[in-house]
Amino acid sequence: MPAITIDVNLFWQIINFFVIVFIFKWKFFGPISKIISERKDLIEKDIEDAKLSKENAEKAILDAQAELKKAKAEAMKILVESEKKSEERSEAILKEAHVQREKMIKSGEAEVEKMKESAIRDLEKYTREIAADLTEKLISDKTSSTLIDEAISKVGEE
Repeated sequence: MPAITIDVNLFWQIINFFVIVFIFKWKFFGPISKIISERKDLIEKDIEDAKLSKENAEKAILDAQAELKKAKAEAMKILVESEKKSEERSEAILKEAHVQREKMIKSGEAEVEKMKESAIRDLEKYTREIAADLTEKLISDKTSSTLIDEAISKVGEE
């Protein structure tokens, strides 16, 4: 018995196979390979777009980090400047307070000096009045001892 027998059915099956392969190639292979090619091109384009998007995202991240560093540096600069301004302002306030204190001291000293001068004038006036009273009493022939006693008692009363 031979291993393979060739008969007419096998011949027709081979012809049918090639006819079906030809029809599939003619009707389906062109459109299917066109769809596969388009799909391949679309996938390659999407991959390129994804790579470009990834590069843009990385660049945007680097830019954002640089902007963040810049913003932090600017914030620190503003903070330092505000601290410096506040120190200057506090020094100015202290200086102004010192000037006000000096003005108040001078004003107080002037007031004391005025009061002192007023007291001296009052004392001089009072002394003149006493001297006038004494002179008047001496003229009216009173004794000097009673005159002195009256002056002392008058000073004690006031």
